[in-house]
Amino acid sequence: MRGTSGISRMIEEQPGVPVVILSGSIDAGDVVACAEAGANGYLPKTLSSTAMLNALRLVLSGEKYFPSFAVGATARPATEMDREPANSPASGPSPLLERLEPRERIILGMVVDGATNKEIARALDLQEVTIKVQTRNIYRKLGAANRSQAVRIAMENGWQT
Repeated sequence: MRGTSGISRMIEEQPGVPVVILSGSIDAGDVVACAEAGANGYLPKTLSSTAMLNALRLVLSGEKYFPSFAVGATARPATEMDREPANSPASGPSPLLERLEPRERIILGMVVDGATNKEIARALDLQEVTIKVQTRNIYRKLGAANRSQAVRIAMENGWQT
């Protein structure tokens, strides 16, 4: 990324307004540079429209969104992205994610990817109400109050997309 001074300037000029970067770059170093500069999120243009909307909702709810491909980036300060991927061959799934049933893991993966309950129901050939019940079970098992927190908790525990 050419420079991140604009991010700092935006934060100074509009305190309290979340800053999200929309970029064509999928370089992990660019993501890290934006996070270090204080951005609340980084959206590569390769995200689906649904995932992009969900990421923006996440940021507007007070959370941060940085794509999972930046998790393995090096040479950065400690951040939420500094978790070793739990689904990597060396470490296996985290104990928290192991609490989920296989179907719940599939649904969580779709939630992390930005799918709505309706989209998940269609993809799995289930009723939307079934997905609502299963997402509530996922939230309970992860200790999340809502969809945004479930995504954050999954990412913090090494969820791999």
